[in-house]
Amino acid sequence: MQQRLYRRLQELEGAQARVDRFAEMQRRDAEQEELLQSFVAFIEWRGIVQSPQESIREALARALEISCSELDEQFHEGINPIHKYLDERGLLEELEEVQVG
Repeated sequence: MQQRLYRRLQELEGAQARVDRFAEMQRRDAEQEELLQSFVAFIEWRGIVQSPQESIREALARALEISCSELDEQFHEGINPIHKYLDERGLLEELEEVQVG
């Protein structure tokens, strides 16, 4: 009886671990989708038209006025490239003032 209970507990723990992994994957997918949407919105805001042969990465780098390798470096360092772009041009401060006011 005790072995069956222990085995059932292990099965339940395994099932819970699978549910947790699935929930984490869904959360990451949602974050990636949100990030992609912000990239597309920024590219459009900058008036950039992504050409058919151009990746979203290339269009974003062009909108940010940096190279793809610079964009990759920022991602690797955990820097939000759009935030950095806006901050360097003083636009971030203006946006924050508009949100507060």
